[in-house]
Amino acid sequence: MSSRSAGRWLAVQALYQLDVVPTEPAQALAFVVELHAAPPEVAEFAKGLVDDTWTRRDELDRLIAEHLPEAWPLSRIGKIEKAIMRMAASELIRSAEVPTPVVLDEALELVRDYAEDKAVGFVNAVLDKVARRVRPGGVPLAAP
Repeated sequence: MSSRSAGRWLAVQALYQLDVVPTEPAQALAFVVELHAAPPEVAEFAKGLVDDTWTRRDELDRLIAEHLPEAWPLSRIGKIEKAIMRMAASELIRSAEVPTPVVLDEALELVRDYAEDKAVGFVNAVLDKVARRVRPGGVPLAAP
């Protein structure tokens, strides 16, 4: 697993924890970094993702909600799926140097690891729409 993949893996755990247990982002991240004995470069990348995602979560939630099917309010989305979509949307916005397919593929790998199988297609569809919105002209990822 690359350092960035490992950082995303840690970040999504911290973001999930923040949604479940009220705490500070630094505390949530410190817990998962220590638990997994993450190297400094992995922890630093994860910190950037967690800080940006958590700070912008309301904006990210609105962006994600705009691309959900009408019958799916954001409150219906599982916490882990929401954490992954928030993080991917944040990375699409803040990290132009990371290709769109990489961001989406990494997010879908996390969904495969943490969520039910049926969530993969759903998250893919939503993130593809988000990517088209925030990165016009970007290359979308094909369906899984």
